[in-house]
Amino acid sequence: MHYENQPPPVASADLSPDDTDALEAVLNVRLRRSEKAALQKEARLAGLSVSALARRRCLGRKAPPPEVNLEAIHALRLLDDALGELDRSIASLDSGCLEARQRHRHRAAREGTAACRRRLAALVEWLSQ
Repeated sequence: MHYENQPPPVASADLSPDDTDALEAVLNVRLRRSEKAALQKEARLAGLSVSALARRRCLGRKAPPPEVNLEAIHALRLLDDALGELDRSIASLDSGCLEARQRHRHRAAREGTAACRRRLAALVEWLSQ
């Protein structure tokens, strides 16, 4: 059932891609406006939908604890996006004719951005536990 003022359901990070019928039931919960706003902010900063965050909390699954600085996690994710953009920019430069030394520098730069992204992902994962 969809309501006009609600977006359609989205894929959830909580579910496997093969689990197509997992979200058939609906649970309506009444909250204060301030509680809803806080839940929305926490979900956004954690990179989850409000439903995914609430589902995790209700079912005892991992959710970012309140004492974790969610704004720091969000900032790390933005940094990861920026590194991805840098990596794509370097890759586009590789399409031209380059000298061996320039290709080596580009390869080293891409390896460096990839290493940074792996470290950021591990840090976000650790902070989100």
